Amino acid sequence: MVQGIIDNKNRPIIDLVVANTDAQNVQDLNVLVDSGFTGDLKVSNKTANDLRLKITGVESVQIANGQLIDMTTALAYVLIENTLKAVDVLISEGSQALGIGNLNIILI
Repeated sequence: MVQGIIDNKNRPIIDLVVANTDAQNVQDLNVLVDSGFTGDLKVSNKTANDLRLKITGVESVQIANGQLIDMTTALAYVLIENTLKAVDVLISEGSQALGIGNLNIILI
C-alpha cells in the first residue's frame, strides 16, 4: 500500500521514484496527489533538468482557473508500489503533482 502524509495545507503527499527514459537518472520525489489534474505527472524545471528528461513537445493545458497555458512535455518512468509505468510529464513551476492518470497504480 502506498503511504504518504497530509502536509500543513491538508494536501496528500506521496513519495515516488522517477527516472528518465534511459534509466540513467533517478530521483525520489515527494509529489502532491492531485485529483483535479487529469495528466500523469507534473515536475518542476529543476527536476526535469536534474533527471535529464528528453523533451517531446509542448502541450496546451487548462489550469484550475480556466486559463490555457503551454507546458513543455517529456516522457519518464515512475515506480510506485513495485509497478513501473511510462508516463507523460508536464514541466512547469509549482507543486510537483501526480495526476489521476496514475491513480490506478495506487488503487490496485
